[in-house]
Amino acid sequence: MSGKAMTVILLLCAFGVWQHFHHRPADTFANWTPVQPHYRGKVVVYGRDTCGYTQQTLAFLRANSVPTAYRNLDEPGVSDEFAARFDHTNLTGSRDRYRLPVVEIAGHASERPDPSELLDDYRISQRIATSPNTVTNNN
Repeated sequence: MSGKAMTVILLLCAFGVWQHFHHRPADTFANWTPVQPHYRGKVVVYGRDTCGYTQQTLAFLRANSVPTAYRNLDEPGVSDEFAARFDHTNLTGSRDRYRLPVVEIAGHASERPDPSELLDDYRISQRIATSPNTVTNNN
């Protein structure tokens, strides 16, 4: 393979890696489903103890000192709470087929989000919540 072709391939790979890891604030919450905030100031993680993705997400959030509320879907009543919150949203799953974990940050929920993006999303949500221009509903 020629040197020019190898350079082009390396540049394309580098661009792909940059796109994957580059934070784009305009995209924050773009693929998230809005819901009524449930646990103010905390990232809510709905999942199961046996789900590796759920455990990876919880470990990442806790390692980064993000306040979390873990809702284990196998505990009594949590599955009904989950269904009441998400069955009428545009998340892709049906009641028993959501891609876990479902993570809620400041009233926005997403199925199996990339844990590395959660920290930025949480920090942005905290800045928005403490902004003097934030309008709150006191009902």
